[in-house]
Amino acid sequence: MKRGHHLLARVPSLSDPTVLYDVKSDVWYWQAYVGLAILVALPFALIWIILRSPKSLVWLAWLVAPIIPVCGIVQIAAAHADRYLYLPAIAVAVALGYLLSPAAFGSAEETGGWARWVAAGLTVAILGGFTTLSIQRAGVWRNDEQLWGDAVRKNPDLPSALNNYGAALMNNRKVEQALQQYYKAYEVLPTLDVAQFNIAATELKLGRPDKAQKYAEEFVAQHPEMPTGWILLGQLY
Repeated sequence: MKRGHHLLARVPSLSDPTVLYDVKSDVWYWQAYVGLAILVALPFALIWIILRSPKSLVWLAWLVAPIIPVCGIVQIAAAHADRYLYLPAIAVAVALGYLLSPAAFGSAEETGGWARWVAAGLTVAILGGFTTLSIQRAGVWRNDEQLWGDAVRKNPDLPSALNNYGAALMNNRKVEQALQQYYKAYEVLPTLDVAQFNIAATELKLGRPDKAQKYAEEFVAQHPEMPTGWILLGQLY
């Protein structure tokens, strides 16, 4: 079943990550300008690295190569996802280590005492910041209800997040709360097929076939080739 996209939800920042990001195809946001600036700077960075340290090309390739398949040139299921940065982050970590190591471990002639303190401070700030973020995100990923509840708080108008939060609530037998989320998803995007199906199935489960009929028929009209819709409609009738 396809998932819908809504153009009004925001893209959280690095300090405010989420399991599901929205596609923004109609408006340029600051993240897009930063990405374009990096793209323009890459050829110049390549020339500088070749002239200064050809061995560093390995790490530049490590940074860029994993991003190419998910950079948006070819449309994929999720335009934004934290997991796309896992491999490139290794190259960033190596670059930071390369920049900080002379100050931290260089000789007295190469660096002064102040540089060592700056290097130590930056290292503690970087490690401490990302450790804190990791602990926070690990808590969010503890279970589906927390994960999708967090996504809805950060993207309250994203239908896919609303529907998935409803499914998580349903798995925990919070049927009425789940139904509310399905209806919210449907209100934002009436053509969202999973919301249509889930509303119909849940209303039928609650013994309200009159409320389920509209959504079951909409689902079948969208997907006449799917037997699950016809089975649901048959149960309803």
